[in-house]
Amino acid sequence: NKRDFRTSFLCRNRPCLIRGAESFFAQAIQYWRTPDNGINHTWFLETETLQNATLPVRKQPTASSLDNEGRATECETVSMDMSEWMEHRCDDTLYLKDWHFQLWFEQLQHGITDPLYSVPEHFEYDLLNGFLRQFTNGDFRFVYWGPAGSTTSLHSDVLNSFSWSFNVAGVKEWEFHIDN
Repeated sequence: NKRDFRTSFLCRNRPCLIRGAESFFAQAIQYWRTPDNGINHTWFLETETLQNATLPVRKQPTASSLDNEGRATECETVSMDMSEWMEHRCDDTLYLKDWHFQLWFEQLQHGITDPLYSVPEHFEYDLLNGFLRQFTNGDFRFVYWGPAGSTTSLHSDVLNSFSWSFNVAGVKEWEFHIDN
């Protein structure tokens, strides 16, 4: 239940794995995933509004370093459209990072009426994102899309906050460094 989750994980700043979350991501899975758990590249290439989307593609730095606050050195960003990204999607030195797809998707309102996902009850209260959406045009809902073998540098999440992730397709390996 939510209280146990908050006590055991959130308040203690501990990572956890929640299984069975697919129902919260039914729309994203329907459009993005192939039956064999791959990415539905055709949907991304043939969805008219996505064809001209500007994507923030990051080049992985050759060395990992952290600043005084424990943040990773920022990667170089290259803007690509969807067809360019699809051409480079197997390059494990590149990954699509911090694409505000959900916000962009909502602003377009291009005929898909159901949201791409719903927030699992454990994460429904989001003070940081709520504040940002109320007072700016931004949000902290990102899509990350990397090919097999891509990595991110050692880092902490935005403002050292909590985050949650869902893999629509593929597998992601995590490494946590926890202070006791």
